[in-house]
Amino acid sequence: MKTKYIIIMLMLFYSNIFSQECKNYAQHKQKIEAEKVAYITEKLNFSVEEAQKFWTVYNQLEDKKEQFHKQKRALQLQYSQKSKELSDAEIEKIIDNLMQINLKIEELKIEYHNQFKKIIGVKKAAQLYNFEIEFRKTLLRNLNHKTK
Repeated sequence: MKTKYIIIMLMLFYSNIFSQECKNYAQHKQKIEAEKVAYITEKLNFSVEEAQKFWTVYNQLEDKKEQFHKQKRALQLQYSQKSKELSDAEIEKIIDNLMQINLKIEELKIEYHNQFKKIIGVKKAAQLYNFEIEFRKTLLRNLNHKTK
């Protein structure tokens, strides 16, 4: 009886921690996304109209890229968990699928780049990519300072 009670308590404890981690992750991700929007909007000096149109399209791109990244993570997880059991043909199929997903992501970027040029112009579209890199570097620098 005690064993069952202990197991139930442990399960409740770990499920509570897991749900808190998920909630914290979602909140943390939202905060980073909001900071990214503010950073890029400020750097590119969007008008209200540009910002409304741009962020709608940009968020569509990010959602589609996230779906591809989920597919990639699933394939990478499949490989890492079963790499010793997989045949060469199965490994080849996983790698080929990863390459196809990477190609689709790049095609998606080109498609949306053309939309960005129409919304914010060529110059701001070009600057966007630099500001995305700057934002990531700033974010990583801030994370490194927090962990030290």
